[in-house]
Amino acid sequence: MAFKIATERRFSAPVQVRSDDFTAHYRVLPDETIAGFDFNTAEGQRDFLRASIADLEDVLGEGDAPLAYSAQLLEQLLGFSDVRLALMRSYNRGYFEAKAGN
Repeated sequence: MAFKIATERRFSAPVQVRSDDFTAHYRVLPDETIAGFDFNTAEGQRDFLRASIADLEDVLGEGDAPLAYSAQLLEQLLGFSDVRLALMRSYNRGYFEAKAGN
């Protein structure tokens, strides 16, 4: 089987926050880009997630109404450390699972 290079590589992965979950669609970032983020700070984590998240699914608002992905929704979610860390775990797990499947 041939290996196809895509200009923008992506993968999807579930995100588990306590007993709830949703799906994140991520961009695969080059190693050089990832090296520029300071994962030891909340701002560095937010910067990484802003760069890597392309879309979110199954996020609900008031009255269980589905929320459309937007920069405002992403910023709201990134303001919570538990969600931020769950997104980072999801990226790592999904990236390595996608990589193993190639």
